[in-house]
Amino acid sequence: MSGQQDAKNKTPPKKIPGRIFNPLKDDPANAAKFVRNLYKRNPANLDIASTELAPLYGLGPNSSHDPLARMRAQSIFASPDASEPFKEFLRRYTRDSWGLPVADWDSTMSLVHQHWRDDAWLGFARPFPDEGTPEQHYARFLIVMLNQLLDPGCRMLGWLGDAVKDGREDDACWVLFHALMFIQLTVMGSNQSRATFKDRVNFYVDKLTGPGSSFESICRLIFAKKGLEAPDDSVGRD
Repeated sequence: MSGQQDAKNKTPPKKIPGRIFNPLKDDPANAAKFVRNLYKRNPANLDIASTELAPLYGLGPNSSHDPLARMRAQSIFASPDASEPFKEFLRRYTRDSWGLPVADWDSTMSLVHQHWRDDAWLGFARPFPDEGTPEQHYARFLIVMLNQLLDPGCRMLGWLGDAVKDGREDDACWVLFHALMFIQLTVMGSNQSRATFKDRVNFYVDKLTGPGSSFESICRLIFAKKGLEAPDDSVGRD
């Protein structure tokens, strides 16, 4: 699949006069799948990735071949106004890890709608710890960016800022949310490729034997069939 989102025979959003972008937001799971597939194709650089993301952003079904639409899509990763929010997310959530979950769109937007005008979500001391949920970290990024977009000096992302000023915060968030998801997947892949063999082995052992794993479920099933109660701690681990 090239730059086109797998819309599953859905009618693409109609072009609305005066709107630069009009994303189709009714299938977040399919959108996340599209971003994951793009990451797996390993585009050579962020400009190419941005071009592929342009249709998902709602810049038009042929936006991958439209120079102006491509420039707008590329502005998200190139804008100095987005640089620090991206860095903060990577510093406080992704860090040196990989295998971390991406956020759920609906849960994230519930937080954004609740807090995007809340000063506590904009300050340096955030209202949740670094161990917070992915939705909290994504919401923090989006809330900071929404406020950045209202700054008259945020010119490179003016097309998103205009949408926010028109009351289309969710459309702007859709674009930024999936840009952030691609960045997270890319950086986690880089972290994993740089990890030592021991770190990678430990990661997969924890994944296979940790709470909620298939191994733990099998152990609990065996305990149940023998009429025994499985311990609450991680079953099957030393």
